[in-house]
Amino acid sequence: MIRVIITGILSIAVIMSRAFLKKGGLKAGFALKTAAAFLFCAAGIFAVLERGINESSALILAAFLLCFAGDVLLALGGLAKEEYLKFFSVLGGSAFLFGHALYATAFLSLEPLKLYLIPLFAATPLALGAVAAKKGGEAKRNLPLLLVYGAALGAALTSTLNLALAGRTAGYIALTAAVLFALSDGALLAFNFGSEKIRAKSDKLRVYFVMLPYFSAQFLFALSILYI
Repeated sequence: MIRVIITGILSIAVIMSRAFLKKGGLKAGFALKTAAAFLFCAAGIFAVLERGINESSALILAAFLLCFAGDVLLALGGLAKEEYLKFFSVLGGSAFLFGHALYATAFLSLEPLKLYLIPLFAATPLALGAVAAKKGGEAKRNLPLLLVYGAALGAALTSTLNLALAGRTAGYIALTAAVLFALSDGALLAFNFGSEKIRAKSDKLRVYFVMLPYFSAQFLFALSILYI
């Protein structure tokens, strides 16, 4: 457990250092984000080595690798020319989408889904869709992608709540992680599709409202493996 905790905390510390970055710009930010993502993958590997491999932990590790790929691709998009930005964004977003699907599959393999939780699964993409439709512009043009991604996020939230309601320690930890992930995604949407005032202040605030909850969530997902 000590190795999992240390690497998880290091992951958060590395990404938080980005808030105090004064030199290096996008390249330094890319390096820090990649290092932080590597560390949460390492935390997951340490957890599996301690707990032992099984179907659920293997799926969570696969989700970590997809999220790592998503982090790298989105960060590369920031370094690429403008015409390649959408390409990297779609690839990175797709990696996270499948990562959420694997998280959901992992936790549902531990506890059959309670049918009364299905509305929560449906509510997440509908909420994202409603916000995008109201915002209009770029958000509305990306509505189909947001609906699909919202469904994957809803699946992760539903599956972890389902496990928590069964009284499983892994469920409590994973539910906290899923909520943090959702908060991070919500903040990211606000920064990407919000008003010009919000976007102007987004660079440093992204570290606190997007990166901090996101990397904390990944640390908690790694920690949950120890209780599967």
